[in-house]
Amino acid sequence: MSEEQRSTSASVKQAKKRIRNTGEKIIQIDEEPFAPSTKYSLASSLQSKNALRAYFKRNKGPFFLVGFLVAVVLIYFIVFTLDDGSDDFVPVANSESKIKFNLHPNKPAKHLDPHEAAQVKPPLEQLVTIDDYYKSLTNDPDVKNKDRRTKVRAAMQHAYSNYANLVWGKDELKPLSKSFHNWVPNGLGMTTLDSLDTLYIMGMKEEFQKAVQFVTSTMPAFGSVHASISLFETTIRVLGGLLSAYDLSGEKVFLDRAKDMGDRLLPAFSTNTGVPYASVNLQTGQASNFAWNGGCSVLSEFGTLQLEFRRLSELTGDNKYDKAATKVMDVMEKHSKTLAVPGLYPVNFNPDSSSFCSDHITLGAYGDSYYEYLLKQWIMSNGRLERYRVLYEESAKGIANHLLTKSGNHWYISEMRGGQKVNKVDHLVCFASGMYALGHATNATHSDVEALEIAKQFGKTCYDSYITTATGLGPEVYQVGDSGDIIPTVKSYLLRPETVESLFILYRVTGDEMYQEWGWNIFKAIESYCRVESGYSGVRDVTVKGVVHDDFQQSFFLAETLKYLYLLFSPTNVIPLDKWVFNTEAHPFKINA
Repeated sequence: MSEEQRSTSASVKQAKKRIRNTGEKIIQIDEEPFAPSTKYSLASSLQSKNALRAYFKRNKGPFFLVGFLVAVVLIYFIVFTLDDGSDDFVPVANSESKIKFNLHPNKPAKHLDPHEAAQVKPPLEQLVTIDDYYKSLTNDPDVKNKDRRTKVRAAMQHAYSNYANLVWGKDELKPLSKSFHNWVPNGLGMTTLDSLDTLYIMGMKEEFQKAVQFVTSTMPAFGSVHASISLFETTIRVLGGLLSAYDLSGEKVFLDRAKDMGDRLLPAFSTNTGVPYASVNLQTGQASNFAWNGGCSVLSEFGTLQLEFRRLSELTGDNKYDKAATKVMDVMEKHSKTLAVPGLYPVNFNPDSSSFCSDHITLGAYGDSYYEYLLKQWIMSNGRLERYRVLYEESAKGIANHLLTKSGNHWYISEMRGGQKVNKVDHLVCFASGMYALGHATNATHSDVEALEIAKQFGKTCYDSYITTATGLGPEVYQVGDSGDIIPTVKSYLLRPETVESLFILYRVTGDEMYQEWGWNIFKAIESYCRVESGYSGVRDVTVKGVVHDDFQQSFFLAETLKYLYLLFSPTNVIPLDKWVFNTEAHPFKINA
């Protein structure tokens, strides 16, 4: 309908309303209601209320059709374009990607001679079965990287077989005492659940099939666990592990158990704001925050649930999981407009009063993965959920402008308290190098943030925190001196993955084999100082070669550290970054599946 037609239609409606209300006659309406080229006067034919009614009666067909079309347009607009912020879940089968990934293509390694390079066959376009993943190793023509992958796989076999033989069904192995640590009474088999996708990706078929049987028949029913458990850790390890295993294998039991766990975690979100409490009893649904944190919830915990709950909604078709996780982001988006430092969030938040409980800002413990998930929520939606890219860009700029520090030849990301920078770098912060690299590869920062340069420079600092110690292992916490020297302040190494995670992403984005060499040096240090007879253990002091072990094989060592090292030396079609997005426990979820 033209602008003139719309104007006349409004005039006719106004006239009709006036006649209906007062009964007065129309003297003259000189408009172009239906034919732009013809002046049409209603004065001669619509001299009375009855004449007007007769006119509309004769032409009710066209008016009905126009009204019907207008109603359809209004319904479409309300349903599909207005976002009340309560639900970011939409079935994604027909969604089109809005993200153009800028990743380095897979090509023969530089160290192959021309004859060998000519014999290299292109890798399989897509890996599906566990046999496909195993063949990607056995048929790898890159001799050096094949050997490295094989050694990392052997490390996984050593870690997992000792867990399975010594404390099967428990949560984590203590390899020196050959005992165990449980998150809940009797355990859930946390190491198995955390390792499912690593076993699959490494083609460890026998171990994977035994794990399937464990989940199917042996693992305790979640509803039988009458104990409070961390919402965050359970989400990223158990829920994330099950969802990733389902995405890879299609084994329905994984999705069934994931749905059961999701249902039992939902009561934690029953707060005034929807921002969840930190722990929940899987049997009763009773939820609470930890007393040690003053009744406040932790940013990196309530802000690191969205990938898992949204993926659960995508796979089950039930949007209640996504609604709960999205409501958290609605609250944070509202608070993003009043932050003291743009893009940077204090680490503690009161879920009842809807206010921050501190002024401590960090990308280390209590803050880290919130920022990671801003970017990854956008990526997992294939660019559909633009608000997360905007929030990520604001944070990426805030980090670069207020926390990024340069000392000597090292760049690092400091903390902030009371509006002042604090020279402190957790090992956990090293994820940010990979985050910036991934943000660069997806063009997530449309601003002038030098994302790739930050990724490279901070990645180098994280690597140097390893190679400057006596063991070649990185400390848990360090400072950077005025001249750029790295000073360990908490000297333990807990088998953490963040540095090798970033090296993996940097390699996939740039193709620079330097990152593979750095990762290999870290793996050799792990083998030299962390490998023990019955598995792997963290060490208490990385600055001395006579290490003392902490007698703890963290489940994330199998879920993250070894997986990222294996992928670092794998062809790019093994979990490609434009098809999969990793949760913060290195469990890959399909993008827009």
